[in-house]
Amino acid sequence: MKMKSFLSAVVLLAQPFLAAAQTVTYETKVLVQTIAGSGLFGYLDGKGTQTMFNGPDGLTADSKGNVFVWEQGNFRIRRITADGTVTTFAGSGKPGYANGPGTFASFFPLGLGCAMVTDKDDNVYVADGAVIRRISPQGEVTTFAGSNVNPGYLDGPQFNARFAGPLTLAFDLQGNLLVADGFNKRIRRISTNAMVSTIAGSGNSGAQNGNGIFTSFGYPRGIAVDPAGNIFVGDTGNYLIRKITPAGDVTTFAGTVGQYGYQEGIGTNAILRDMDILVADKLGNLYVPDRSIIRKVTPQGRVTALAGSYTDAGYADGEGSVAQLKHVTAIAIDQSGSLFAADYSDHRIRKISYEPVPTAAFTTFTIDMYAGLSISGLIGRSYRIEYSDSLSNSPAWTSATTITLTSIPFVWFDGDSINAPKRFYRAILLP
Repeated sequence: MKMKSFLSAVVLLAQPFLAAAQTVTYETKVLVQTIAGSGLFGYLDGKGTQTMFNGPDGLTADSKGNVFVWEQGNFRIRRITADGTVTTFAGSGKPGYANGPGTFASFFPLGLGCAMVTDKDDNVYVADGAVIRRISPQGEVTTFAGSNVNPGYLDGPQFNARFAGPLTLAFDLQGNLLVADGFNKRIRRISTNAMVSTIAGSGNSGAQNGNGIFTSFGYPRGIAVDPAGNIFVGDTGNYLIRKITPAGDVTTFAGTVGQYGYQEGIGTNAILRDMDILVADKLGNLYVPDRSIIRKVTPQGRVTALAGSYTDAGYADGEGSVAQLKHVTAIAIDQSGSLFAADYSDHRIRKISYEPVPTAAFTTFTIDMYAGLSISGLIGRSYRIEYSDSLSNSPAWTSATTITLTSIPFVWFDGDSINAPKRFYRAILLP
């Protein structure tokens, strides 16, 4: 590039910077409310708090706003619509193993913290002992993988594969079904072409980090996937949350190995208790039901209490720590980010959400954007900053200022650019 002799060099670069902002902050509150269940155990369909459940112990939500509830005491799966109407979706009310439509099907007792998950087509998957069952949106129950008569450990085609259970479930970003296989101490994957493989865990008990099958878990239970494709496992045998990257690397994400209890903190400074079920939101936060509290774990590993009280179990709707939960064993999240909790001991379904932000809170909210340069050049040398309104064949450049670089990179803002629709900049090294 030829330039006149008095121009030594052109140093790029133009991009907008945020120079000043008038901000308004509004602290949203976490609200806990009851959406179904009277608090009395029993079996009664109906509306909202006029219904009865018996040991609600598994949850999932579909794309239409329906919440599905497994009941340990009634051996049924109930459906709660967006308006709070409760109906029986599947299960005869008697323990057993039978496929078929809706209430003609039967399920084995699944143990506390029953795993349920929904796919993109609103099929519901249920971990039933050592078997994974699938329920269509119309209520047809079928076997998806595993064997109810021959539990064990075997990879391969979905119906030849064996699981030991209890199992927890989550879908990854590619639509594969992930399975935390508790007694086998492994993390399994059922691919979209129905093949089962092991992606982490040697089968030996331990807390060994590493890659893939060269790692160990104490008792993997909860499982969730964040928006980046990382898998998080509630390793209840070690009181840890473990992280598996898309490359298969296993690390400790939160909790102190062998330490059981309740302590907020970051990463391995936190102490965890129950992690039988995990869910992740669209921002990568994890939510963990821990008896009388719902715990939140940020992508940075900070563990806090979102709702409920560690020391004060009971029943009360309200804000955050003022609300009371008795014994939450399952949790689900819908597409809007609202959480749903199954309170096993209180026979109620609770909703945890953030209150709407009042529009009036931001009526004076403004942001001023200034354009400018980030310059990498020679410290101590002077540069003339010029701008142009276009980059035509022969742009007209106007001098804005002269600066001397005191650091690299050097950031300069154009205070006159706030009312300009578009500006291009260049920095010219002076002799």
